[in-house]
Amino acid sequence: MIRRWMRGSKGLQTLEWVAIGLVILALMGAVALVLARPSTGVGEVAAEAIARMFRCLTDVSACIGLASGATPVSIWAAVGECFMHPERCIVRWWTCWRQGTCGPADWVGLLGLLPWLLTPFGVLAVGIRAVPIPWWKRAGDLVNSWLDEAVGLYQTVRDILKVRHLQFIRRPGGRVSIRALKPPGAREAYRVGLRSDWEFISRRGGLYKPGTIAAGTAKGLLKSSVSKGSLITSAVVSLVQNLWTFGTDPSQGATFWDRTVKNRKFWISTGVDFALSVATGVAAAAIVGGVLVATAATSPLAVAIGLTFVASVLLSMALDQLGVPDRIKSWLGGR
Repeated sequence: MIRRWMRGSKGLQTLEWVAIGLVILALMGAVALVLARPSTGVGEVAAEAIARMFRCLTDVSACIGLASGATPVSIWAAVGECFMHPERCIVRWWTCWRQGTCGPADWVGLLGLLPWLLTPFGVLAVGIRAVPIPWWKRAGDLVNSWLDEAVGLYQTVRDILKVRHLQFIRRPGGRVSIRALKPPGAREAYRVGLRSDWEFISRRGGLYKPGTIAAGTAKGLLKSSVSKGSLITSAVVSLVQNLWTFGTDPSQGATFWDRTVKNRKFWISTGVDFALSVATGVAAAAIVGGVLVATAATSPLAVAIGLTFVASVLLSMALDQLGVPDRIKSWLGGR
């Protein structure tokens, strides 16, 4: 019984939303009528608009425009047009409200927006279709704007997985030992593989001071931020992002070659983005490493790597909010 009541409650809630949507649309029609006929009383016009809209729902011949004697409008044609092209309906209604120039199909066709406005997918579809930009350009801009963060996240996850088997164990007397949670036959090889990145991983079963672990972690973070792989990745990401930004901008030139390779602004923008990417990574590593050294914390390497990524993203967002990249590019003549 409770289950049946819940199902009935959900159905009732849907009907309530539909009714509210119809009333809102009717009131919007009343607003348009008031704009078109300001000499008439507001209450009279609103009542007339609401009555006309609901008459139109039951009688197609009642779907007429604002001018007397206007040709009746097929509600299915008007609603179908608004449903298939919601962006046109929104633009038309905006003109109708501002200028009071509502045509016969305007307030009738607005009913076609009701299925869209009652769902998040409809709002998204209307927003996408209302912007006169090809879908591939919108998708490319979205991917391009988050490309550096996505690549950075991939590198962070990769580095975390690489060191996930390593643990720092506190021992009596304040010392710390390094333990590799790998199968016995692979532990030594695992430690040797990490030794090039983290210099403190050298002695099997050795004890270290917490400060030594913290300093080694800080050095490893800084070393990773300026490694050959990190620099190459930053350069490639900056190049790809600017190739897309400038290559899809017609104002930069007639052809893709003119917009990019022959464009001085393109190279300035790419160079600035690369320099800021490297500087942000080094600054994030320095901040996290400095905190570890100052507190002599023996944080797991996975945690330190993750915090460095978060710090780099926050620094990058702060620079963008302050307009630092654009200011540098403008100063260098790249804007």
